[in-house]
Amino acid sequence: MTVARPRIRCAFAAACALMLMAACDTHSQTPPKPPPPAVTVAPVTKSEINPVFEFIGQTGAVDTVELRARVQGFLVKRAFVEGEDVKEGALLFAIEKDTYEAALAAVDAEVQEAQATLARTRKDLDRSRTLFKRGNVAEKTLDDAVAAEKEAAAQLAAAQARQREAQLNLGYTEIYAPVDGRIGRAAYSVGNLVGPSSDVLARLVKLDPIYAVFNVSEQLYLDYQSKVAKTEAATGETVPQPVPRLRLANDTEYPHAGRIEFVDNRVDPTTGTIAVRAVFPNPDKLLVPGLFVTVELKARDAKPALLIPQAAVQEDQAGRFVLVAKPDNTAEVRRIETGDRTGTAWQVTSGLGEGELVVYEGIQKVRPGAPITPVVRPPEQAPAG
Repeated sequence: MTVARPRIRCAFAAACALMLMAACDTHSQTPPKPPPPAVTVAPVTKSEINPVFEFIGQTGAVDTVELRARVQGFLVKRAFVEGEDVKEGALLFAIEKDTYEAALAAVDAEVQEAQATLARTRKDLDRSRTLFKRGNVAEKTLDDAVAAEKEAAAQLAAAQARQREAQLNLGYTEIYAPVDGRIGRAAYSVGNLVGPSSDVLARLVKLDPIYAVFNVSEQLYLDYQSKVAKTEAATGETVPQPVPRLRLANDTEYPHAGRIEFVDNRVDPTTGTIAVRAVFPNPDKLLVPGLFVTVELKARDAKPALLIPQAAVQEDQAGRFVLVAKPDNTAEVRRIETGDRTGTAWQVTSGLGEGELVVYEGIQKVRPGAPITPVVRPPEQAPAG
Protein backbone atom coordinates (compact mmCIF):
# COMPACT_ATOMS: atom_id res chain seq x y z
CA MET A 1 0.00 0.00 0.00
CA THR A 2 2.88 2.35 0.72
CA VAL A 3 4.29 1.69 -2.78
CA ALA A 4 1.09 2.75 -4.64
CA ARG A 5 0.84 6.30 -3.25
CA PRO A 6 3.75 7.81 -5.25
CA ARG A 7 2.30 6.37 -8.43
CA ILE A 8 -1.09 8.01 -7.80
CA ARG A 9 0.57 11.33 -7.12
CA CYS A 10 2.54 11.12 -10.33
CA ALA A 11 -0.57 10.32 -12.37
CA PHE A 12 -2.43 13.26 -10.83
CA ALA A 13 0.44 15.65 -11.59
CA ALA A 14 0.62 14.45 -15.17
CA ALA A 15 -3.11 15.03 -15.64
CA CYS A 16 -2.81 18.55 -14.27
CA ALA A 17 0.06 19.27 -16.58
CA LEU A 18 -1.95 18.09 -19.58
CA MET A 19 -4.89 20.32 -18.56
CA LEU A 20 -2.65 23.36 -18.22
CA MET A 21 -1.10 22.73 -21.61
CA ALA A 22 -4.55 22.47 -23.23
CA ALA A 23 -5.65 25.72 -21.60
CA CYS A 24 -2.54 27.47 -22.82
CA ASP A 25 -3.16 26.23 -26.35
CA THR A 26 -6.77 27.52 -26.21
CA HIS A 27 -5.73 31.02 -25.11
CA SER A 28 -3.00 31.22 -27.69
CA GLN A 29 -5.45 30.91 -30.65
CA THR A 30 -6.56 34.43 -32.04
CA PRO A 31 -10.34 34.74 -32.89
CA PRO A 32 -11.07 35.36 -36.64
CA LYS A 33 -11.65 38.98 -37.73
CA PRO A 34 -15.22 39.91 -38.81
CA PRO A 35 -15.64 40.57 -42.54
CA PRO A 36 -15.81 44.21 -43.72
CA PRO A 37 -19.35 45.59 -43.48
CA ALA A 38 -21.45 45.32 -46.63
CA VAL A 39 -22.74 48.67 -47.91
CA THR A 40 -24.79 49.64 -50.94
CA VAL A 41 -23.15 52.05 -53.35
CA ALA A 42 -24.27 53.84 -56.51
CA PRO A 43 -22.13 55.31 -59.27
CA VAL A 44 -22.11 59.03 -59.95
CA THR A 45 -24.00 59.36 -63.24
CA LYS A 46 -24.27 62.12 -65.81
CA SER A 47 -27.72 62.86 -67.14
CA GLU A 48 -29.73 65.58 -68.85
CA ILE A 49 -31.87 67.17 -66.15
CA ASN A 50 -34.59 69.77 -66.05
CA PRO A 51 -35.22 70.48 -62.35
CA VAL A 52 -38.85 70.73 -61.30
CA PHE A 53 -39.94 72.84 -58.32
CA GLU A 54 -43.40 72.35 -56.83
CA PHE A 55 -45.53 74.91 -55.00
CA ILE A 56 -49.03 74.84 -53.56
CA GLY A 57 -51.15 77.49 -55.26
CA GLN A 58 -54.74 78.57 -55.70
CA THR A 59 -56.64 79.58 -58.80
CA GLY A 60 -58.24 83.00 -59.16
CA ALA A 61 -60.30 84.82 -61.75
CA VAL A 62 -58.68 87.34 -64.06
CA ASP A 63 -61.81 89.50 -63.74
CA THR A 64 -64.37 89.31 -60.93
CA VAL A 65 -67.37 91.64 -61.11
CA GLU A 66 -69.80 92.22 -58.25
CA LEU A 67 -73.11 93.21 -59.84
CA ARG A 68 -74.92 95.83 -57.74
CA ALA A 69 -78.02 97.96 -58.06
CA ARG A 70 -77.15 101.64 -58.49
CA VAL A 71 -80.77 102.82 -58.25
CA GLN A 72 -83.62 101.73 -56.03
CA GLY A 73 -86.62 99.83 -57.29
CA PHE A 74 -88.34 96.51 -57.56
CA LEU A 75 -86.53 93.79 -59.51
CA VAL A 76 -88.72 92.96 -62.52
CA LYS A 77 -86.45 90.65 -64.52
CA ARG A 78 -83.58 88.21 -64.09
CA ALA A 79 -82.42 87.37 -67.60
CA PHE A 80 -79.97 84.53 -66.98
CA VAL A 81 -79.69 81.00 -65.65
CA GLU A 82 -77.50 80.78 -62.56
CA GLY A 83 -74.13 79.18 -63.32
CA GLU A 84 -74.27 79.72 -67.08
CA ASP A 85 -71.74 81.51 -69.27
CA VAL A 86 -72.82 84.95 -70.46
CA LYS A 87 -71.42 87.25 -73.12
CA GLU A 88 -70.28 90.80 -72.62
CA GLY A 89 -73.24 93.16 -73.07
CA ALA A 90 -75.91 90.58 -72.19
CA LEU A 91 -78.83 91.83 -70.07
CA LEU A 92 -78.72 90.31 -66.58
CA PHE A 93 -81.15 92.25 -64.34
CA ALA A 94 -83.91 94.79 -64.91
CA ILE A 95 -85.34 97.15 -62.28
CA GLU A 96 -88.72 98.84 -62.72
CA LYS A 97 -88.16 102.00 -64.71
CA ASP A 98 -91.52 103.86 -64.60
CA THR A 99 -90.37 106.28 -61.89
CA TYR A 100 -87.15 107.04 -63.71
CA GLU A 101 -88.83 107.50 -67.07
CA ALA A 102 -91.22 110.00 -65.45
CA ALA A 103 -88.32 111.82 -63.80
CA LEU A 104 -86.52 112.05 -67.14
CA ALA A 105 -89.64 113.38 -68.86
CA ALA A 106 -89.99 116.10 -66.22
CA VAL A 107 -86.37 117.12 -66.60
CA ASP A 108 -86.71 117.13 -70.40
CA ALA A 109 -89.50 119.67 -69.98
CA GLU A 110 -87.29 121.79 -67.71
CA VAL A 111 -84.57 121.73 -70.34
CA GLN A 112 -87.00 122.86 -73.04
CA GLU A 113 -88.28 125.65 -70.81
CA ALA A 114 -84.74 126.76 -70.02
CA GLN A 115 -83.83 126.72 -73.70
CA ALA A 116 -86.82 128.92 -74.50
CA THR A 117 -85.94 131.33 -71.69
CA LEU A 118 -82.35 131.55 -72.93
CA ALA A 119 -83.49 132.22 -76.49
CA ARG A 120 -85.79 135.04 -75.30
CA THR A 121 -83.12 136.66 -73.09
CA ARG A 122 -80.60 136.58 -75.94
CA LYS A 123 -83.04 138.41 -78.21
CA ASP A 124 -83.65 140.97 -75.46
CA LEU A 125 -79.90 141.39 -75.09
CA ASP A 126 -79.39 141.93 -78.82
CA ARG A 127 -82.21 144.51 -78.83
CA SER A 128 -80.77 146.31 -75.80
CA ARG A 129 -77.33 146.53 -77.39
CA THR A 130 -78.77 148.05 -80.56
CA LEU A 131 -80.84 150.59 -78.65
CA PHE A 132 -77.91 151.41 -76.40
CA LYS A 133 -75.73 152.22 -79.40
CA ARG A 134 -78.46 154.59 -80.64
CA GLY A 135 -78.73 156.15 -77.22
CA ASN A 136 -82.34 155.09 -76.75
CA VAL A 137 -81.81 153.08 -73.53
CA ALA A 138 -79.81 153.62 -70.42
CA GLU A 139 -76.68 151.62 -69.64
CA LYS A 140 -78.45 149.97 -66.71
CA THR A 141 -81.01 148.48 -69.09
CA LEU A 142 -78.19 146.90 -71.07
CA ASP A 143 -76.60 145.56 -67.89
CA ASP A 144 -79.91 144.01 -66.83
CA ALA A 145 -80.25 142.29 -70.21
CA VAL A 146 -76.70 140.88 -69.97
CA ALA A 147 -77.40 139.52 -66.46
CA ALA A 148 -80.72 137.96 -67.55
CA GLU A 149 -79.01 136.20 -70.46
CA LYS A 150 -76.30 134.77 -68.21
CA GLU A 151 -78.88 133.65 -65.63
CA ALA A 152 -80.91 131.88 -68.33
CA ALA A 153 -77.77 130.14 -69.64
CA ALA A 154 -76.94 128.93 -66.12
CA GLN A 155 -80.48 127.63 -65.61
CA LEU A 156 -80.25 125.73 -68.90
CA ALA A 157 -76.90 124.19 -67.88
CA ALA A 158 -78.39 123.10 -64.53
CA ALA A 159 -81.42 121.58 -66.25
CA GLN A 160 -79.20 119.73 -68.71
CA ALA A 161 -77.13 118.35 -65.80
CA ARG A 162 -80.33 117.08 -64.17
CA GLN A 163 -81.30 115.62 -67.52
CA ARG A 164 -78.03 113.68 -67.77
CA GLU A 165 -78.49 112.42 -64.20
CA ALA A 166 -82.03 111.28 -65.00
CA GLN A 167 -80.79 109.53 -68.13
CA LEU A 168 -78.10 107.75 -66.11
CA ASN A 169 -80.59 106.66 -63.46
CA LEU A 170 -82.89 105.32 -66.14
CA GLY A 171 -79.94 103.46 -67.68
CA TYR A 172 -79.06 101.96 -64.31
CA THR A 173 -82.41 100.16 -64.25
CA GLU A 174 -80.87 97.62 -66.64
CA ILE A 175 -77.71 95.79 -65.60
CA TYR A 176 -75.57 94.26 -68.35
CA ALA A 177 -72.56 91.93 -68.27
CA PRO A 178 -69.40 94.08 -68.46
CA VAL A 179 -67.23 91.09 -69.50
CA ASP A 180 -67.59 87.56 -70.80
CA GLY A 181 -67.80 85.16 -67.89
CA ARG A 182 -69.79 82.78 -65.74
CA ILE A 183 -72.60 84.17 -63.62
CA GLY A 184 -73.03 82.87 -60.11
CA ARG A 185 -76.01 82.53 -57.77
CA ALA A 186 -78.52 85.38 -57.73
CA ALA A 187 -78.99 86.88 -54.26
CA TYR A 188 -82.43 88.35 -55.07
CA SER A 189 -85.38 87.01 -56.98
CA VAL A 190 -87.88 88.96 -59.08
CA GLY A 191 -90.18 91.15 -56.97
CA ASN A 192 -87.61 92.11 -54.33
CA LEU A 193 -86.80 95.73 -53.61
CA VAL A 194 -83.14 96.44 -54.36
CA GLY A 195 -80.98 99.53 -54.29
CA PRO A 196 -77.51 100.93 -53.64
CA SER A 197 -77.59 99.67 -50.03
CA SER A 198 -78.51 96.11 -51.07
CA ASP A 199 -76.05 93.22 -51.11
CA VAL A 200 -74.35 92.06 -54.29
CA LEU A 201 -77.00 90.89 -56.76
CA ALA A 202 -74.67 88.26 -58.28
CA ARG A 203 -71.02 87.74 -59.14
CA LEU A 204 -69.62 87.39 -62.62
CA VAL A 205 -66.17 85.83 -63.09
CA LYS A 206 -64.09 85.56 -66.23
CA LEU A 207 -62.73 82.01 -66.49
CA ASP A 208 -60.58 82.14 -69.62
CA PRO A 209 -57.76 82.79 -68.99
CA ILE A 210 -57.38 82.06 -65.27
CA TYR A 211 -54.75 82.87 -62.65
CA ALA A 212 -52.80 80.56 -60.36
CA VAL A 213 -51.16 82.34 -57.41
CA PHE A 214 -48.40 80.67 -55.37
CA ASN A 215 -45.66 81.66 -52.93
CA VAL A 216 -41.91 81.18 -53.44
CA SER A 217 -39.45 81.19 -50.55
CA GLU A 218 -37.10 84.14 -50.40
CA GLN A 219 -34.09 81.80 -50.62
CA LEU A 220 -35.31 80.20 -53.84
CA TYR A 221 -36.22 83.62 -55.23
CA LEU A 222 -32.75 85.00 -54.50
CA ASP A 223 -31.02 81.88 -55.88
CA TYR A 224 -32.97 82.17 -59.12
CA GLN A 225 -32.33 85.90 -59.49
CA SER A 226 -28.59 85.46 -58.90
CA LYS A 227 -28.39 82.60 -61.43
CA VAL A 228 -30.23 84.70 -64.00
CA ALA A 229 -27.92 87.66 -63.39
CA LYS A 230 -24.78 85.51 -63.76
CA THR A 231 -26.03 83.78 -66.89
CA GLU A 232 -27.09 87.00 -68.59
CA ALA A 233 -23.79 88.67 -67.67
CA ALA A 234 -21.83 85.72 -69.10
CA THR A 235 -23.86 85.23 -72.29
CA GLY A 236 -25.40 88.63 -72.89
CA GLU A 237 -28.72 86.93 -73.59
CA THR A 238 -32.00 87.15 -71.70
CA VAL A 239 -32.78 84.03 -69.70
CA PRO A 240 -36.29 82.75 -70.48
CA GLN A 241 -38.66 82.40 -67.56
CA PRO A 242 -39.47 78.90 -66.28
CA VAL A 243 -42.63 77.38 -67.70
CA PRO A 244 -45.39 76.78 -65.11
CA ARG A 245 -47.65 73.74 -65.31
CA LEU A 246 -50.45 72.58 -63.04
CA ARG A 247 -51.30 69.34 -61.28
CA LEU A 248 -54.85 69.23 -60.02
CA ALA A 249 -56.25 67.92 -56.74
CA ASN A 250 -57.25 64.62 -58.39
CA ASP A 251 -53.56 64.13 -59.34
CA THR A 252 -54.15 64.76 -63.04
CA GLU A 253 -51.97 67.00 -65.18
CA TYR A 254 -53.63 70.14 -66.54
CA PRO A 255 -53.08 70.01 -70.33
CA HIS A 256 -52.21 73.69 -70.89
CA ALA A 257 -48.92 75.32 -69.92
CA GLY A 258 -48.97 78.83 -68.51
CA ARG A 259 -46.67 81.79 -68.19
CA ILE A 260 -45.51 83.85 -65.23
CA GLU A 261 -47.23 87.21 -65.42
CA PHE A 262 -46.47 88.92 -62.13
CA VAL A 263 -43.99 88.75 -59.23
CA ASP A 264 -44.82 90.81 -56.16
CA ASN A 265 -42.58 93.71 -55.15
CA ARG A 266 -42.19 92.66 -51.50
CA VAL A 267 -41.57 89.60 -49.34
CA ASP A 268 -44.23 88.77 -46.79
CA PRO A 269 -42.37 89.20 -43.47
CA THR A 270 -44.66 86.72 -41.68
CA THR A 271 -43.99 83.83 -44.08
CA GLY A 272 -40.70 84.75 -45.74
CA THR A 273 -42.24 84.19 -49.17
CA ILE A 274 -42.97 86.28 -52.24
CA ALA A 275 -46.19 85.95 -54.24
CA VAL A 276 -45.99 84.89 -57.88
CA ARG A 277 -48.90 84.83 -60.32
CA ALA A 278 -49.11 82.72 -63.46
CA VAL A 279 -51.83 82.86 -66.10
CA PHE A 280 -53.17 79.76 -67.86
CA PRO A 281 -55.48 79.25 -70.85
CA ASN A 282 -58.80 77.77 -69.74
CA PRO A 283 -60.77 77.22 -72.97
CA ASP A 284 -62.81 74.31 -71.58
CA LYS A 285 -63.64 76.21 -68.35
CA LEU A 286 -62.27 73.27 -66.36
CA LEU A 287 -60.64 75.51 -63.78
CA VAL A 288 -62.69 77.79 -61.54
CA PRO A 289 -61.50 80.29 -58.92
CA GLY A 290 -60.56 78.89 -55.52
CA LEU A 291 -59.12 75.52 -56.57
CA PHE A 292 -55.98 74.33 -54.78
CA VAL A 293 -53.39 73.21 -57.32
CA THR A 294 -49.75 72.18 -57.45
CA VAL A 295 -47.72 74.54 -59.59
CA GLU A 296 -44.69 72.93 -61.21
CA LEU A 297 -41.87 75.13 -62.49
CA LYS A 298 -39.14 73.84 -64.75
CA ALA A 299 -36.52 75.45 -66.95
CA ARG A 300 -37.06 75.46 -70.69
CA ASP A 301 -33.82 73.65 -71.58
CA ALA A 302 -32.37 70.48 -70.06
CA LYS A 303 -28.68 70.55 -69.09
CA PRO A 304 -26.14 67.78 -68.29
CA ALA A 305 -25.43 67.24 -64.61
CA LEU A 306 -23.80 64.75 -62.24
CA LEU A 307 -26.38 62.98 -60.07
CA ILE A 308 -26.20 60.91 -56.86
CA PRO A 309 -28.93 59.49 -54.61
CA GLN A 310 -30.20 61.96 -52.03
CA ALA A 311 -29.66 59.31 -49.31
CA ALA A 312 -25.90 59.49 -49.94
CA VAL A 313 -25.65 63.15 -48.94
CA GLN A 314 -24.76 63.98 -45.34
CA GLU A 315 -24.19 67.32 -43.67
CA ASP A 316 -22.21 68.66 -40.74
CA GLN A 317 -20.97 72.06 -39.61
CA ALA A 318 -18.44 72.15 -42.44
CA GLY A 319 -21.06 71.50 -45.12
CA ARG A 320 -22.27 68.56 -47.19
CA PHE A 321 -20.25 65.42 -47.81
CA VAL A 322 -20.51 61.82 -49.03
CA LEU A 323 -18.67 58.57 -48.33
CA VAL A 324 -16.85 57.37 -51.43
CA ALA A 325 -15.94 53.70 -51.96
CA LYS A 326 -12.32 53.73 -53.18
CA PRO A 327 -10.87 51.09 -55.54
CA ASP A 328 -9.12 49.38 -52.58
CA ASN A 329 -12.54 48.87 -50.93
CA THR A 330 -12.06 51.46 -48.21
CA ALA A 331 -14.26 54.48 -47.48
CA GLU A 332 -13.24 58.09 -47.92
CA VAL A 333 -15.01 61.28 -46.83
CA ARG A 334 -15.48 63.65 -49.77
CA ARG A 335 -16.71 67.23 -49.43
CA ILE A 336 -19.16 68.22 -52.19
CA GLU A 337 -21.26 71.11 -53.42
CA THR A 338 -24.80 70.40 -54.53
CA GLY A 339 -27.23 71.98 -56.94
CA ASP A 340 -30.91 71.24 -57.53
CA ARG A 341 -32.83 68.17 -56.45
CA THR A 342 -34.32 66.05 -59.21
CA GLY A 343 -36.72 63.35 -58.04
CA THR A 344 -34.74 61.08 -55.69
CA ALA A 345 -31.39 62.39 -56.94
CA TRP A 346 -29.27 65.38 -56.07
CA GLN A 347 -27.16 67.33 -58.51
CA VAL A 348 -23.45 67.57 -57.62
CA THR A 349 -21.62 70.63 -58.89
CA SER A 350 -18.16 69.85 -57.44
CA GLY A 351 -16.28 67.23 -55.42
CA LEU A 352 -17.15 64.10 -57.40
CA GLY A 353 -16.42 62.65 -60.82
CA GLU A 354 -18.57 60.55 -63.09
CA GLY A 355 -18.40 56.84 -62.24
CA GLU A 356 -17.19 57.21 -58.63
CA LEU A 357 -19.09 55.10 -56.11
CA VAL A 358 -20.93 56.74 -53.21
CA VAL A 359 -22.38 54.92 -50.20
CA TYR A 360 -26.11 55.45 -49.67
CA GLU A 361 -27.13 52.39 -47.63
CA GLY A 362 -25.34 51.16 -44.51
CA ILE A 363 -23.68 54.53 -43.93
CA GLN A 364 -23.84 54.03 -40.17
CA LYS A 365 -21.53 50.97 -40.49
CA VAL A 366 -18.77 52.85 -42.33
CA ARG A 367 -15.65 54.36 -40.74
CA PRO A 368 -13.46 56.56 -42.95
CA GLY A 369 -10.38 54.59 -44.03
CA ALA A 370 -11.79 51.24 -42.88
CA PRO A 371 -12.44 48.34 -45.28
CA ILE A 372 -15.94 47.89 -46.70
CA THR A 373 -17.70 45.42 -48.99
CA PRO A 374 -19.43 47.58 -51.61
CA VAL A 375 -22.54 46.24 -53.33
CA VAL A 376 -23.30 48.22 -56.48
CA ARG A 377 -26.93 49.04 -57.20
CA PRO A 378 -27.98 51.29 -60.12
CA PRO A 379 -29.16 54.79 -59.13
CA GLU A 380 -32.67 54.21 -60.44
CA GLN A 381 -33.07 51.46 -57.80
CA ALA A 382 -31.89 53.74 -55.04
CA PRO A 383 -34.39 54.68 -52.31
CA ALA A 384 -35.70 58.22 -52.14
CA GLY A 385 -33.60 59.01 -49.08
